[in-house]
Amino acid sequence: MFRASKGTAHQQRRFAQLAGNQQLVEQRAVRAEELCKKLQDTLDNSQAAVQQLKAQHEASTQSLEHRVWSAEGVCTHLQNSLAQSDEMNEHMNSQLAAMSARLRTMESRARCAPPYFDALTQFLDSECARGADRRVSSASLHAAFVDFMADAHSEAPSQTDLRALLETLGFEYGQVNIDGGNARGFRGISLSRNAQKVA
Repeated sequence: MFRASKGTAHQQRRFAQLAGNQQLVEQRAVRAEELCKKLQDTLDNSQAAVQQLKAQHEASTQSLEHRVWSAEGVCTHLQNSLAQSDEMNEHMNSQLAAMSARLRTMESRARCAPPYFDALTQFLDSECARGADRRVSSASLHAAFVDFMADAHSEAPSQTDLRALLETLGFEYGQVNIDGGNARGFRGISLSRNAQKVA
């Protein structure tokens, strides 16, 4: 009787211990599930944050690319504007140079008003030959005109003024070939005493 009671008490304590262990396991299992849920929530939040950062990065990249394209467009526009400005400046400089040349011609012609102009007409008629195949050096023609004016006891214009007068009359000034050599002179005219045709 005593042994049976003792065995029963031992079993009851054993059952109570097992029941306590089972309850502890269940509590730990619940805590583990809660921890897993928290970890899952943290992982989900991290993934969401990564996606948000990725979207922000892509948006920043697109914005940067757009700014680069805009800057390239501005640079191209500025380069085109500068090129057009250079062309315009070059055209204006050319026009100014032409106007200056015309003004110098008009000034020289004004300085060479009669008797220079009348004397030059007489000189061309009496001392020169004209034609598309004629040419004469500027120095030779000026020296001949100086002699012509000296015979008339008049002062001759400078070589520059004479050139301006002849250009006004339509004679072309530039590089000419005289006796196989190059010189600055006129086409369309030569001295009668030394008339030469273009080879």
